[in-house]
Amino acid sequence: MAEQIPSGIYRHFKGKTYAVYGVAEDATNPAEGELPNPPLVVYRQDYEPYKLCYRTVRDFTEVVDRPEHGYKGPRFVYIRSC
Repeated sequence: MAEQIPSGIYRHFKGKTYAVYGVAEDATNPAEGELPNPPLVVYRQDYEPYKLCYRTVRDFTEVVDRPEHGYKGPRFVYIRSC
């Protein structure tokens, strides 16, 4: 079962917002000896061109350290429900 990432509006550490739809799992079964593909967070830019995007749950939830932006904390922060 995929990790729980609540759907809603999230703010990226650089300031832009994104609408998260949920977590997608690979519908195929891995071949014997292969690892399954990681679950993916599916989200859309909340600004033009409103691209649909995805990122692994691990990347979406990781803590980033970006001194050039004066920031250390989660890559995305939950703001509110849609």
